[in-house]
Amino acid sequence: MNRVLLFFGFCFGILSGLEGQVSNPVAERVKVAWVKSLDDTEAKKKLPVRLEGVVTRVMSWGAVFFQDDSAGIYVQTLNADQLKGVNPGTMLVVEGTTQEGQFAPIVVDARLQIIGETNIVPKKVFADHLVDSRLENQDVAVRGIVRSISKKGNALSMTTGLAQFEGTVEDYGPAEVPDQLLDAEVEIRGLSRALYNSRKQLLGAQVQAKSVKDVVVQKPAPTNPFSIPLRQINKLTVFSQSESQGHREKVEGTVTHAQSNEIYLSSGSNGALKDLLI
Repeated sequence: MNRVLLFFGFCFGILSGLEGQVSNPVAERVKVAWVKSLDDTEAKKKLPVRLEGVVTRVMSWGAVFFQDDSAGIYVQTLNADQLKGVNPGTMLVVEGTTQEGQFAPIVVDARLQIIGETNIVPKKVFADHLVDSRLENQDVAVRGIVRSISKKGNALSMTTGLAQFEGTVEDYGPAEVPDQLLDAEVEIRGLSRALYNSRKQLLGAQVQAKSVKDVVVQKPAPTNPFSIPLRQINKLTVFSQSESQGHREKVEGTVTHAQSNEIYLSSGSNGALKDLLI
């Protein structure tokens, strides 16, 4: 699968009450947030649960990302045949058991029952809110300023804004790096994922967009980056009413040191370290 990396909510129809038509009669109907609140010891007990909500992403190996009005969660089905007719926006009853996940509790051995379809409206959040792990596995929309882009194979990576985060765009294909996105203000819609280490410590956040159509330019970047006003180096970190906050700046000075992709510029008695974006 082609993937695109990017450095940078949610609403659906109320689900109607249902008769228990899915197989496990002892499963307790709970909210996703209740499952996510379990500690590892409790989650390992394989507690039977029944959830109602909407699918946000379908995975080819027989899993879905799923959310209700409380939280989002990863659900592994009994087999991939369970996914027949299931798409983003499909409303489901899920019955399965809890299990410890790599970061947060998940639901496994799940049986799915389709109960309808809906349009998913992403939850609009600020970039710094993504480090709140409660947003994990929910459909979100986040705005940011694209500050750098790199590409390896069919993967594109970006960093955005002052509160940096990572994102992916699937099925991007072999297209060239979209340099016109540099310094543009964009909104990216996708699945909020947590980045974590082997100790389950949160390191950052990722937004996984399904396609490049989910990256919408809100304000394009200047056609000529050198057309923007010149700023003094010693003014870069002081208060300013300028609308350029978070955008690229144009400075001039004397190179005093260079290493890797960084250069030191000096102007008068004030110096600043500037990243050279290659």
